[in-house]
Amino acid sequence: MPVAVDLRLVNCDLENSNNGSGGKISKVAVTFESSAKTTGADPILNNTSTGEATGVGVRLMNKDQSNIVLGTATPDIDLAPTSSEQTLNFFCVDGTN
Repeated sequence: MPVAVDLRLVNCDLENSNNGSGGKISKVAVTFESSAKTTGADPILNNTSTGEATGVGVRLMNKDQSNIVLGTATPDIDLAPTSSEQTLNFFCVDGTN
């Protein structure tokens, strides 16, 4: 069963932001990366600590519960233009390997 995970951005000043083209920042993409991951086309986070649990992993998912590919940017996420706090919604699920 997927578990909600929120990434909270604080002290955002979108009103005075610049996206590099003179416009305000209105979207963001997130890339999750880790050296502790399984190999293959669709890697998941993996426990690689010596002497720790084995055969366990965590799959990260977007808000729509589609899989996040580690090392690849998520689809753009809309930001609330007048808020100094942004909450980005993700999910994780047991990705036991």
